[in-house]
Amino acid sequence: SYEKVVRFTRLALYIGGKIGYSEHPGGEESVEVFLTEACAPKNFPPNTPRYNTCVLGRSAMLSKADLVTGMVGEFPALQGRMGSIYARLSGEADEVARAIGEHYKPSSAGGELPTTVPGAIVSIADRLDTIVGCFGTGLVPTGAHDPYALRRHALGIIAIILDRGFRLRIDELIDKSIELLSDRLTEDGEDVKRGVLDFFKERLRNQLLSQKLPFDAVDAVLSAPWYDMVDAVARIKALERFKTHPACPALTVAFKRVSNILKGFGFMDEVPKEDLLKDPYERELYKVSKEIAPVIEAHWKAGDYKKVFETRASIKDRIDAFFDHVMVMVDDRELRFNRLVLLNSIRKLYFNIADISKLSV
Repeated sequence: SYEKVVRFTRLALYIGGKIGYSEHPGGEESVEVFLTEACAPKNFPPNTPRYNTCVLGRSAMLSKADLVTGMVGEFPALQGRMGSIYARLSGEADEVARAIGEHYKPSSAGGELPTTVPGAIVSIADRLDTIVGCFGTGLVPTGAHDPYALRRHALGIIAIILDRGFRLRIDELIDKSIELLSDRLTEDGEDVKRGVLDFFKERLRNQLLSQKLPFDAVDAVLSAPWYDMVDAVARIKALERFKTHPACPALTVAFKRVSNILKGFGFMDEVPKEDLLKDPYERELYKVSKEIAPVIEAHWKAGDYKKVFETRASIKDRIDAFFDHVMVMVDDRELRFNRLVLLNSIRKLYFNIADISKLSV
């Protein structure tokens, strides 16, 4: 429907802004402007933000126009392909015509992917609008029952993002899609978000395992925030290489101990109280954790996961010494809580990147 086209055009513009391809969309301005001569790409210097914005907006708004033609009505398999031909015959820019033709790709699992950035963005936006819209109205796939091909759409989005290296957070895209669909949803927005995220996570897991990436490394990273899928894959590969590090087996055991003792406890942003750190071994663990936290963050921001994991390995001996000499579950309630908070601060050193305790070494 036209409403759907307007929605995924807005979503496409949001995605384009996120990856720095086009201008960030402003407010709720009408997307119909992209159908006017004022937004014809020929009016702007090529490969500038405004030019790219017009290409993207125009491609999205025209992407379904061929569905009302007799040709596509007679031969549905030609949708997109005919749209591209009609666009060229109508004098649209080549980038617009190509994007219209490509936004249906991939048409099957493992199928050919869009070769242009606008084609890839419109494909993602169109598919995500369909997925969120179905989940938001209770049309969730069950077993082999998937009449709207939502699994294929999700796999298509994942394949495009990984192929293009788009640094996008799927949780943010889902939030935006829910916002655009808000007056159409019959289900609670938070439930929809959780359901769609779980749906994508399972598809991503299966995709990565089918590429022969190791199960335990995949599980470790997907147990941490995984929404930037390009980044998640980089972490998985770095973690697999780290498994050959001499300290990895002992570090995994140490982090398993940390995770096990914290099971069932929630600390949010609590920090240890220094005046309650009575034992020299807990003071030493606290000191080194404070020292390496900014180092880990700096390596993380730089995308150097090899150094992230190696820096973590440097804390192994302090964790072992802590468990060897310090009783965590003491009778003193305040002291016990403070030691649990200390261990939670150690867990945070690794939990946001990969749950190393899930490695099999």
